[in-house]
Amino acid sequence: QAAAIMPSACALALVKCRDLLIFDGTHCSSKYGGILLVVTTVDADESNLVLAWAIVPTESKDWWEWFLEVIVSNLTTFGRDEDDVRKFAIITDRGKGLVPAITKYFPGSWHYYCTWHLGENVDDRYNNTVTSKFKQMCRVTSKREFQAFLEEIRTIDPEAAKYIEDIDDGIFGRWATAYAPSDEFARYGHTTSGVGESINSRFLDERKK
Repeated sequence: QAAAIMPSACALALVKCRDLLIFDGTHCSSKYGGILLVVTTVDADESNLVLAWAIVPTESKDWWEWFLEVIVSNLTTFGRDEDDVRKFAIITDRGKGLVPAITKYFPGSWHYYCTWHLGENVDDRYNNTVTSKFKQMCRVTSKREFQAFLEEIRTIDPEAAKYIEDIDDGIFGRWATAYAPSDEFARYGHTTSGVGESINSRFLDERKK
């Protein structure tokens, strides 16, 4: 039904990489179908390292949990302390089942949400002005600036402001730089899951076979 690959060289190389994991899933367009799940990290030179990948029938909580269990198990096998394995800054697009799966298998990590996908969600619901200000909210480094943009949006569209305030029950640190716990869980400038998506695009030909 499914297959996962995590080369030992990648597991060992993670020690030299940043404590940042980016998860992404995408459809395979071959006659066999399936979903390609990928976890990527970056090293100190900002080079991407594909840590592990899997082909599963569907993107769901159960299959994400299966994949994450493979990752945690292998990292522990290759010498990383079990508690240390679970402490990463993690970025995802909140794909199907990802949030509870990461909470279960990486309880000591901080789960950031991809700001590009959040911006797309805002853009689908509200006008371009709101979207533009939301994207600026994601980037500003001070809480004062963040709140100023939020109030501007509230003036334009109170419903939009309420929607933004309710993202993940108002835990702004999941996506806003101004509230992010960056000292403990640094994103190293990455605020989207673009690294994972770029890896998926590199596998485009393979996904068609």
